[in-house]
Amino acid sequence: MEERSANRKPSMQEYQLLVLHFFGDQPANVKFAEHRGIGVRLAFDNISEESISTAINKVLTNPKYKENAQRLSRIFHDRPMSSADSAVFWVEYVLRHGGAHHLRSAATQLSWYQLALLDVLAAIVAVIVILFLVLWKLLSLVCGRKGHKHVSTSKKKKLINLG
Repeated sequence: MEERSANRKPSMQEYQLLVLHFFGDQPANVKFAEHRGIGVRLAFDNISEESISTAINKVLTNPKYKENAQRLSRIFHDRPMSSADSAVFWVEYVLRHGGAHHLRSAATQLSWYQLALLDVLAAIVAVIVILFLVLWKLLSLVCGRKGHKHVSTSKKKKLINLG
């Protein structure tokens, strides 16, 4: 059964791409297309008739773009069942098993600060602060006493009064 969807990815359909990103996840999609060899990026700040024409010619004349798109399409379509069949299976599975609580993420049981890893961050910061304080204390003991003689406050007052 062929999948029907208005939102198909180009790699599903063997398309070569000219990609232009504006915001959001689009820069990652552009890098994916370039890295996989199925598309050419157009720089938003440097769009001209010449740059578009060059990019179109590059994609249409270089067979590697079409070959890579066909390869990715074959990989994507090599699955035991269609997306629709998979969705039907999982909905029925959840219904058969009363909500499928055994498949829920353990993250649902974490408190907000554990989920945000604030407890880990606090532990790391505490270790760094303790190490810094120990190092500072050691350095002050080693370097701070070398050239200084201990003078009591009463001797300091006498020296000041004499001067």
